[in-house]
Amino acid sequence: MNSTSPTPWGLWPTLLLTVVLIAAASTTEIITAIIYTLHQYPITEAGTDVMTHFKKSFAQINPSGDLLSISLTLRSVLGLSLIALFCKLRRGLPLTHYLALRPIATRTVFISILVLLSYMLLTETIYYMAGRDPIGDFMRDTYTSTRNLPFLWFTIILTAPIFEEVLFRGFVYAGLRQSWLGHSGTILVTATCFAIVHLQYAIPEMFVVFGLGLILGIARWRSGSVLLPIALHSMNNLAATLQIALVNSSP
Repeated sequence: MNSTSPTPWGLWPTLLLTVVLIAAASTTEIITAIIYTLHQYPITEAGTDVMTHFKKSFAQINPSGDLLSISLTLRSVLGLSLIALFCKLRRGLPLTHYLALRPIATRTVFISILVLLSYMLLTETIYYMAGRDPIGDFMRDTYTSTRNLPFLWFTIILTAPIFEEVLFRGFVYAGLRQSWLGHSGTILVTATCFAIVHLQYAIPEMFVVFGLGLILGIARWRSGSVLLPIALHSMNNLAATLQIALVNSSP
């Protein structure tokens, strides 16, 4: 009797579990927004319509850097826990192998950083030539509205990239690449999903996010490790955060 090595969940189970993950993360964000908003603007009069009160109150605080930090942190903790659970349910396949938590060759790291820096320079040049704000209203307002800047930085630079890369370039990538999509199709699909979940940005910014997703997917493919996309994603967010800080500190 021939024994076969355990493999990640296939195409359709992976997509189904990913929908569950995204739904759980979105639900967490919604509940967090409701609790945070009602805490900031509690209902003080009897008979007040809760939904109407929430909508008016949320409009006054959104965007909020503090709410974003709390929401992304809770979403990431829940999401990473579910990913670990789903991977564990695929018995016989170690978590580190499933999610490609492997060391990276120095040369691959160096080349990937150069590619990312070149892409960042290209997008900044295009923004400048088009006369567009490279930061965008959402991130600018989020940065200026926070009362806990270190928490916001930590969330944007570390928490969010770790969860998003473990999800898209870890769990989803592992399930899709063994299907008819192969590496190329998987890179394209994960980059598209990566852009879609960043709906807070305008359409031009979403195309930039899509391009970043392609770079991260290629880095995952070439390195064989999800650690490289995590590092590149964090570097990109660090550069964007420093840019916002420099702009806001200018007289």
